[in-house]
Amino acid sequence: MAGTALYEVGALHTYQRALENDGIRAALQESHLYIVSRRPRTTVTVARAGLGRPRLVTRTRDVRSAQDIVLSTDAVQDPTSRSDDAYWSGIVNGAPVHGEAWHLAALLSDRATSISAHEVLYVGQAYGTAGSRHTGHRTSSHSTLQKIYEDHRAQEWDVFVTPLVVGKLLSLNDDHIDDAIGGLEGGLLESIMQHERNTVAENTVDVVEHLLISYFRPKYNKKLLDWVDAKHLAPLRDGGYRLVSVQLQALHELAAFFSATRTSPHRSHRILAEVPALPEGTEFTIGGWDEVDLPEISGIALLAAATATTSELARSSSGILRVFGDSGPVSQPDFSAWGA
Repeated sequence: MAGTALYEVGALHTYQRALENDGIRAALQESHLYIVSRRPRTTVTVARAGLGRPRLVTRTRDVRSAQDIVLSTDAVQDPTSRSDDAYWSGIVNGAPVHGEAWHLAALLSDRATSISAHEVLYVGQAYGTAGSRHTGHRTSSHSTLQKIYEDHRAQEWDVFVTPLVVGKLLSLNDDHIDDAIGGLEGGLLESIMQHERNTVAENTVDVVEHLLISYFRPKYNKKLLDWVDAKHLAPLRDGGYRLVSVQLQALHELAAFFSATRTSPHRSHRILAEVPALPEGTEFTIGGWDEVDLPEISGIALLAAATATTSELARSSSGILRVFGDSGPVSQPDFSAWGA
């Protein structure tokens, strides 16, 4: 049978683990997957000159060229900076706002790649029994994350966490192999990847994690780096699926992800892979939608066009500063934030 499974995965928010607050912790309960990333350290300070309005000034570096970048704004009333100049707060249009130094710099630059680009260091999951664990649990006590933070603590880098939320699970009765094999029966994807009690099924989390790791090949991941057969892929293959895709979306978000193997930063990554161990498999393994030959007039070609349109919407969407809670973190950013 012929079939494609498409997972839509959204980035919830990109933040420094050390600067977490109660609002962010509550939001993490929606997530079982996360990305750990880095970019050059960003600071924010308050500049005052005479009788003029005080300005918030951000300082950072281009993630690839290391060129210094300084941006400022006087749009925030009563501005303050704290947490070793990593966090700011103030009043905008009569409402309290707050955020990290990098958030402000990314907005002031209109999400220029030089500031928005984040290098993916690690992709992980937290699931537990019947979805009892979430990203907040995992990022509080994971040894690999502690090592990442420790490796970067004394360097001029900020380390970030981006919780991911699996949204729609879509099925198409077509794929990249033009062999006239019949399509899938309706509802098969839902029966394999169903949501249970408003929790994403464990197999879904396993498949999406494997795809993201094999695609980005982050330096701190040690397993699933290669797109080869695994237990969690058997339900797809047995159900007749020959292609599987993840559309990683960051609509209105500020971060654009890249890695040593995926060198172009994007807010939307259109990831496509052939289900391993197919008798009629091709030479394609994993990559972007533009890396595989598709029949020109087909359902899979229409799906490719739809994912491209969605990706363009993410690229062109306006950036939004997401505010979690009434105030920012109360603690200083130090290693203790990564303890159990």
